[in-house]
Amino acid sequence: MSIEALQHKELIVIGVIILAFILMIKKGGKYTLFGQTLEVPIAGKKQTVDTIGLMYLMKDACERIELLRKERAEDILPDISYLLTGISRLSCCMYRAEAILNKRLYKNGFEDLTVQTVNGYIEQLNEELYSHLQREIHNAGRCTAHPPEPIEKSKTYAIAKEFTRRAAAIYLREVKSKAMMYESYQPLFEKLGDAIRVEFCKEKREKKMKQADALLEVLHELEAKKIEEV
Repeated sequence: MSIEALQHKELIVIGVIILAFILMIKKGGKYTLFGQTLEVPIAGKKQTVDTIGLMYLMKDACERIELLRKERAEDILPDISYLLTGISRLSCCMYRAEAILNKRLYKNGFEDLTVQTVNGYIEQLNEELYSHLQREIHNAGRCTAHPPEPIEKSKTYAIAKEFTRRAAAIYLREVKSKAMMYESYQPLFEKLGDAIRVEFCKEKREKKMKQADALLEVLHELEAKKIEEV
């Protein structure tokens, strides 16, 4: 196909590509189909990535942080087993409480807790634990000549509060790690000239820092109450 046969729009596109290539050569930069590239350390080695590759690296980093949070969260129930076993002599009550708390962990939402909402969250969780365990006691009482002792609401409240405190501490570490991650990736996207991702990292970092500040206040509040109760 000759140049004369090309459409006017096609000539414009080709001209833009050639101009971009010339500018790239003048700047001494490296480009791929997705734009400029840079070298980043990955597993102890330097690897050249473009803006798409950097996005995947950031996504992987985010997933690793979340995986670490999930691993830490798995220790919550074993750590508060002394509270769970004290609910009732019926093992079904402990199993039911564990199921409720595990479900709460999968729902997440702890990163958005504040001093204004944490008490409401604890009260809501306490009501959920108490009502379900009362049902377990009621069902068990119909199958035995010696009805089990009723559930004490103070015990379910202690579980709800300690569970929330530990979960908030774990999520605090996660949001702080994510804030640091976005902060480290922002200048890399700046080097690639990706203004959209630069703004994305900036907004995400600010959001995570606000969540971290709020969770720190929550933990101070819960720690203060714990000291008062001792």
